[in-house]
Amino acid sequence: MKIVRNLSLVTLAMMAVSCSTIRKTATMVDVDAKIHNYPVVADLQIDKQKVSATVEWKDGFIRKKKVAEEKGNIVAELLKEKGGDVLLEPQFIHESEGILPRAFRKHKLVVSGFVGKYKDFHKATPEELKALEKTQGIAPNEATKLNADGGFFKFLK
Repeated sequence: MKIVRNLSLVTLAMMAVSCSTIRKTATMVDVDAKIHNYPVVADLQIDKQKVSATVEWKDGFIRKKKVAEEKGNIVAELLKEKGGDVLLEPQFIHESEGILPRAFRKHKLVVSGFVGKYKDFHKATPEELKALEKTQGIAPNEATKLNADGGFFKFLK
């Protein structure tokens, strides 16, 4: 018994003495990994006639649909029906009627606007770039050589 206890104490002492702490430090450097895009432009063909669509639904005790979700759905259905890509100047009219504030209400949602379709996607010409820069402050990203300003390696000096 005494030998086992002494052996345990010796083993415990060796484990305590043999433990060491290793401390390491590191320095991190930010790397610029941005993607630079060249502007792509397209022509937008807009229908001259205004179009509209209507959707109606009735809620029960629990609300079936939210008006904000239905706005997106009705625009998507209208564009699908008319073969368009975007609805310009959309105007929404929401009417609801019922005796209770939220339950058992009848809703009617009407949207109207002009259907637009994108055509002729192409790389921006110099004239289009000048127009973009003047109207929206958009300029193409200039290509730079990697590490032209020292980049990543300036931190290693």
